[in-house]
Amino acid sequence: MAMSWVYSNLVLIGWVCGLILVVSLIYRWYQQPQIQTKQRIPWFDPPPEKLVYEQLVSKHSSSPSSASSSTQADDPVTTKQLAAALVRRAIADVRILSQMSQERNSLHALVKSGAIGEDMWESFLAAEHDMQDELQEVLDEADTFKAGWSSTILAEAQQICQQQMHKAADVALKAQMMELEAGRKEREQVEAAEREAERMERLKELLDDEDKEKARGAKMRAGKARK
Repeated sequence: MAMSWVYSNLVLIGWVCGLILVVSLIYRWYQQPQIQTKQRIPWFDPPPEKLVYEQLVSKHSSSPSSASSSTQADDPVTTKQLAAALVRRAIADVRILSQMSQERNSLHALVKSGAIGEDMWESFLAAEHDMQDELQEVLDEADTFKAGWSSTILAEAQQICQQQMHKAADVALKAQMMELEAGRKEREQVEAAEREAERMERLKELLDDEDKEKARGAKMRAGKARK
């Protein structure tokens, strides 16, 4: 009788433990897609230059000249075009890396202060890892055009990126100078118009005073004549 009671309790305990385990597994299975979704939130949109390069590579690979001895003129995408597209892709990656480098310290400070959650920091770290993979892919592609190009393509892209930034800054500065010059000319025109209006007002006052003086003189002469 006692053994039967113990056995029944053991079965009951085992059943409860099994139920708890099943519920735990279901809960973990339900939560896992949500965690993965949070981790997969992109920190930045993929640069369009990457998509353009991949499309050009696809066209080049599917062209008849890539699989036969046809002339290069038959190929809708030349190797030079592919190399230029790869450089543009590298430039876009350099811009993203520069922006992420500027954001890193500020973001880390916000995480430490508790202003933002750890999930955002984890997304940022995942984005950094993705960018490292992207850069490695660019380097691998570079060596398919010319051996050793992988050692210089990023430096070339950074130099071009800096030149573009300087050019954009010069254009913005010139636009600002033109705007200031236009504002200065507009102010000068307004001031000139105001001065002209004041001059005309003073001239009108002088003419009015002269007319009044003439009228007063004529009145005095008329009075003397009557006497």
